[in-house]
Amino acid sequence: MKNITKKALIFSAILSFAILLSTCQLPVATTEATSTVQVTPSDTSVPTLTATPAGGLATTSPMQKLRIINQSDIALHNMVVRFPDERIEFGDIPGGTTTDYRDVPQGVYRYAAYDVEVNGQSYQQPVVDWVGETPMPGENFTYIIEVDPARWQTEGQVIQLVQVSTDQPEEVALPVLNPTLRIGKGSPTSLAVSPDGQWLAVSTQFGVYLYHASTFAEFWFTPLPEKAGHVIFDPKSEHLGVVSDAAIIILDVGSGKMLARLEGAGDSFAWSPDGQRLVSGSGCEQVTVWDPNNGASLKELSSDKCSEGYSGIKVAWAADGRIYGVSMGTKILAWEGDTYVPVEDFSAEGAKDTWISVLLAAPVGNLLVQYDNMGLPNIAIVDTKQDRQIHLLDQQIGGPITAPAWAPDGQHLAVEYGMDTGLILIWNAQTGQVEQKIEGYYTAPGLGWSPDGKTLFGPQTLDGQINAVAVSNGKVLRSLGGHSSVGTFLTWTHEGLASTNGAAITWWNPVSGESLRQEMVGTYHEWVSSWPPTGPGTYLFTGDQTHQVGSVSSKRPLASDNNSYPFHTAWSWDGSHLADPTHVWDAGTGKLLSQLQDPAQQHTPDQVAWSPDGKRLASADSLNMQPPVIWDAQTGKVLFTLQVETGELKPLWLGLAWSPDGKKLAAVGALMHLDSGADEGMILIWNAETGKQEQLLTTGMNDYRLWTVAWSPDGRFMAVGSTGSDIFLWDMTSSQPLAKLGGHTDISDQLAWSPAGNRLASVARDGTLQIWDLSAFTSGTE
Repeated sequence: MKNITKKALIFSAILSFAILLSTCQLPVATTEATSTVQVTPSDTSVPTLTATPAGGLATTSPMQKLRIINQSDIALHNMVVRFPDERIEFGDIPGGTTTDYRDVPQGVYRYAAYDVEVNGQSYQQPVVDWVGETPMPGENFTYIIEVDPARWQTEGQVIQLVQVSTDQPEEVALPVLNPTLRIGKGSPTSLAVSPDGQWLAVSTQFGVYLYHASTFAEFWFTPLPEKAGHVIFDPKSEHLGVVSDAAIIILDVGSGKMLARLEGAGDSFAWSPDGQRLVSGSGCEQVTVWDPNNGASLKELSSDKCSEGYSGIKVAWAADGRIYGVSMGTKILAWEGDTYVPVEDFSAEGAKDTWISVLLAAPVGNLLVQYDNMGLPNIAIVDTKQDRQIHLLDQQIGGPITAPAWAPDGQHLAVEYGMDTGLILIWNAQTGQVEQKIEGYYTAPGLGWSPDGKTLFGPQTLDGQINAVAVSNGKVLRSLGGHSSVGTFLTWTHEGLASTNGAAITWWNPVSGESLRQEMVGTYHEWVSSWPPTGPGTYLFTGDQTHQVGSVSSKRPLASDNNSYPFHTAWSWDGSHLADPTHVWDAGTGKLLSQLQDPAQQHTPDQVAWSPDGKRLASADSLNMQPPVIWDAQTGKVLFTLQVETGELKPLWLGLAWSPDGKKLAAVGALMHLDSGADEGMILIWNAETGKQEQLLTTGMNDYRLWTVAWSPDGRFMAVGSTGSDIFLWDMTSSQPLAKLGGHTDISDQLAWSPAGNRLASVARDGTLQIWDLSAFTSGTE
């Protein structure tokens, strides 16, 4: 839920609360006051609550007494009255019952009805003369009335709430701030070599780059509003097709200009042998033929027959002129490319036990490869002329299949088996035998052959460079930089910025974006996950089954208690200790020092954050949605469980961060509407000394999940990254969002404020590092 205004529509059913407070400074008669004010609802099925003064109670202390009477037959859940410095919990109040009197402080009060359920919904709205906000800034489900006792003394100090709809959250328009610097071209999503061998196309989440294949000199870059996916040149090397946002965009190779956009074409396509038409697969079984010159649909070969479990149809246009399609499983459909008539007697099938099939037709001849896009090692060679599968390539090699590519002769197939193996095999499609192994490469966004079949484009080395390699021996002929992932971890240092993609650490000039230096620190099998706030030098190294700390030359394994460690870790601020959500180690020796001891929590936390003083840890469980705990880093004992008030919505914890002064703890994630599946981005703030919840911030973050969080050095601001691409900037003094930080196209993995607090840096899964100047908001100087 979001903030609502006084103009909210009042439902016909009225929910009324009358809360009566009496200031008692002298002894009074033990008779119950008769000045109770009741509000009669228009619908008696809705609760009427009346609060009465405390008759017969005497006190000389500046206190007041409060009780609540529920005169309806509908139960109220978790009734709460809030005050500036404390809250009074009345719990559930069944219909027709009266609570005991409770002491409440004098002053200007904030009264709140929390999660009042009426016919399965929660509705509240203050009466006339109320001057506050609803809900209180930053708190979901908390509806506020601010009262001056002097104003209401003659009236018996009656407060009432009336029911309104809060189904639709208020839309909040935030200004979008673009980065002042973007480092990196973006991680590659696909790659293609033109049939004439002149061009190399690389798609990223920001658009498409075209390079001269012989020199890797950039020819043009065409930005796209949506992530660019699969790229394929037409047979004449004049046009380039690009998948983008369920459409296919046709670009002119000579200029990079968009010629046509094929809306709704899906994510699978192939050119006709003459390049004058294009076939696409979308939905579950929809196959369409297009005119790529004007984007017109020419013929629908198969309509969309969606059924549960279908993954989408993939298509190929073979050199023999036929169009082929395959959805889930092994059955291959066929149409004549000139008449569009189905080939009813085509019966060849692909590999068995295939989950998501993909087709790729040889550029010449009659061969068709069918493989599993889920990464299973299932590759079948089909001879369309013989109407049968002729080979099932060796399935014992292992590793996910990421980038098959036919050689120009239509007789050889290159297959990249993913980063687990670092292996590329050249298969003879006629014999089903391996003719060449190319090893030592990390992965590939795609593979492409030179026209003479001697060069293979696409293999990436550990430093992220895209290489052209000799097919005969796998040696690098030339390399293309700029498309490696800038990193997944980031900190500011005295030199500027340092980031790592796990294999290399790069130091950057944060003004020019220039790479100052680079150090290789990881390998194919063990990579750097993080380093302390003090900067690079000591690292956490993570492998498939290993965790080590130390320098590149001297590593020590983390002592194990036979439990598998979660992916999330945190360093103490001085770098002397390392923690995961349930363990603390000495970062110098790897010795296990303490373990979380929390028998009350039947779950395993997977989020952790270290207090600035190094004495406490906060842990949270994103899977079981249990309240986070704060525990003693030395003894492992739980100090307290944090108070969580989110009504019927379930909190999903995805990040934790202590304020720089250690007085507050923030958690980010989402409030989950279990009935609808909708998410609502949340920032929850606690008093880290008491564990009491102070704020629940959601404004402007509907339909988001928040993933990362970072306080500014002075604690006045907070940046939170979402599982989309937006980063939100919050003013923590006013508890209001200030702006969205745009520029990324994927999840931000790490946020880091500059020491002066006027710039924010982020590394994201789009492969870039971006920096925003926030001086207009923070007024910081460097």
